[in-house]
Amino acid sequence: MIRLGRRARGFATLALLLSLVAACGNLDTGGDKAGRRGPVVLRLANSGYAPDDTLTRFVEAVDRLSDGEVRIELVNAFGGFAADSEIQMVKAVAAGDVDLGVVNSGAFDSLGVTSLEALSAPLLIDSYALENAVLASPLADELLEGVQAVGVTGLGMSAGHFQLPIARDRALLEPKDWRGVSFGTYPSALKEQAIRALGASPFGAFGGPREHALDVGEIQAFNLGFPFYGGSDLPTKAPYVTVNVRLWALINVFIGNPGVIDGLSGQQRGWLEQAAAETEVYAAGLVADESEGIHGACDQGARLVSASPDQLAALRTAFDPLYAELRSDPETSRAIDEISDLASRTTPEPAQHFPSACVVRP
Repeated sequence: MIRLGRRARGFATLALLLSLVAACGNLDTGGDKAGRRGPVVLRLANSGYAPDDTLTRFVEAVDRLSDGEVRIELVNAFGGFAADSEIQMVKAVAAGDVDLGVVNSGAFDSLGVTSLEALSAPLLIDSYALENAVLASPLADELLEGVQAVGVTGLGMSAGHFQLPIARDRALLEPKDWRGVSFGTYPSALKEQAIRALGASPFGAFGGPREHALDVGEIQAFNLGFPFYGGSDLPTKAPYVTVNVRLWALINVFIGNPGVIDGLSGQQRGWLEQAAAETEVYAAGLVADESEGIHGACDQGARLVSASPDQLAALRTAFDPLYAELRSDPETSRAIDEISDLASRTTPEPAQHFPSACVVRP
């Protein structure tokens, strides 16, 4: 789900994001020959090849409800899948080169923003129920305020899929399995530290460059969620998935250029809020359901392995120095405590079902 403001629910304040109309040079609000104003058009940068199902649903709902009066123009593959493409996106939104962006929360620490680091603390948020509880809590708003330091407005966060260790040659179950591995990941100073804490070397790559790096042996493993993994040919190249090591969730952050927030009419806002409500209902079940990706991976020969309790404990112990460093920042330490408290009060969703044909014992 999305948490966008202290008094907003779901995608409701994301509607405010789409009020960036008057001050932005990228917006098309021209009229026709009869003098009627044209649609409000906002350019939204997306680092993927195409929008995910949730983003597509929202864009379509806005267009349908407004009868085309408010439109979102997606700029896909922004940054050309360079390792720093999301960092480029933040800078582009700050500069007004694009109006909006959707960025992995972990990317901000590479720009010196540490307020969101608790969301990427390894193995801390370990269920979709907890992820949604965190994003629905007041804590989410507090963490999001920190992105202002890099010249963008934080407009909300949406739950994303958990990132699992996926490997070419063997399952990564405990620290000794990670030693010497070149591990592909999204850019994030904290995530790179976590990978090093396990004895591996981080390698910034995703999308096509990640697959190329795997093909030529630059990486032997990477992190990815089941929906994208099972929908690609990666299971044929890197079949080993450690299914119960949820390193971190890929939480998306919606950002906008602060100089273009202006306001919409009540009717325009109503369209957007209704689209947001529809999308929230859709997204709530979509993120937690990994079944299609799991079956797609298994059909291509994935080998699904679970770490033992002792192996999980060894991973947590390896992260102790990293947590000590995180807790040296009082605000991050408080955020970790609040998330831990939420975890104690949140019932995890039912465990995913894995087809027995692709489950292997370590």
